[in-house]
Amino acid sequence: MSPKGKVLFRVDATPEIGTGHFYRCLSLAAMICSEFDVCFGMATEDVKIKTILETRGFHLIKLADFNYKPPDDRDDSEEIPFDLEDHLHMVDLVVLDGYWFGRHYQEALRAFEAKIVVIEDHGGGHFFADLIVNVAAGLKPEDYTSDNQQVVKALGPSFALLREGFLQKAQEKNHSTNKLIERVFVCFGGSDFYNKTLEVSKWILINSKMNVHAVLGDGYSYMNLMNGLAEDFQGRVNISKGLNEIDMIQVIDQSTLGVVPSSGVLFECIACRLPVISGLYTNNQEQIYRGLVDEFVFLPAEDFSNEHLSKAWGMFTPDTEKLMIKNQERLIDGKSAERFRTLFKSLC
Repeated sequence: MSPKGKVLFRVDATPEIGTGHFYRCLSLAAMICSEFDVCFGMATEDVKIKTILETRGFHLIKLADFNYKPPDDRDDSEEIPFDLEDHLHMVDLVVLDGYWFGRHYQEALRAFEAKIVVIEDHGGGHFFADLIVNVAAGLKPEDYTSDNQQVVKALGPSFALLREGFLQKAQEKNHSTNKLIERVFVCFGGSDFYNKTLEVSKWILINSKMNVHAVLGDGYSYMNLMNGLAEDFQGRVNISKGLNEIDMIQVIDQSTLGVVPSSGVLFECIACRLPVISGLYTNNQEQIYRGLVDEFVFLPAEDFSNEHLSKAWGMFTPDTEKLMIKNQERLIDGKSAERFRTLFKSLC
């Protein structure tokens, strides 16, 4: 066993499934790397991801390619064949993040000495795991079962998988109110497979006087359409692509309102105490969305249809803004890293 212990993250990022799974694993890796050696097992050729891991000092194990489908097109029984048998020497913990690392993959991993951590989004089920992580609100330990009677369940926003800068923002007492212009932050993840960014941005520009700052991921493939929108609404559209953590925080801080799906970017907005409209972009976001609706940390827009977007927009007032910010401060305190380090050390 390594003096520090070794953690292997099994995760992927593709245009079909986006980059959310990778970035939340990267956030978790940054939280625990002071106590553990970290490596990533991925079927990726993405140069930016390789560079990010190299910069962090995290070794990348290149695994065989897998033909991913968009999450909503996936068959629940579809799994990746077990592909870690040659890479588990001296590994103490394996973190699985992805819908394709299911029952058979977990069972195969059980034959090795490494403990299993599963990051999941369904909000319940049976897992062959030592630690189950789900950051959605409203979950109960009894929603989960495991073959391991000692399984630990890290549930709720207090375990938010946020990058270091966002954890620091969540711990600040006084948040920036320097809004240079009335601007809406719009972001639908790394690839935005269905191009909701364009649809939502256009709605805002037509139905309000606010400007739009659209933040796109590296996998976004509709750049010509977004550039066309910027030409149609001269001076009202700012477009950024592939922002780093610091730049993303700056954009959020300088925005009046956010419109984002119920994914990792929603937790980033909450950590920055940004009033936000959120809804469902893919089915796998429903657990986060439903769990947080009752917490009133965002204005609900369901499927981002014109009807629901209009209703949420009409709810944005100074009073609802104050209530949202107060609830956001209560929900995410920025101390996830301390909690995860304690949990991971307890497993070794």
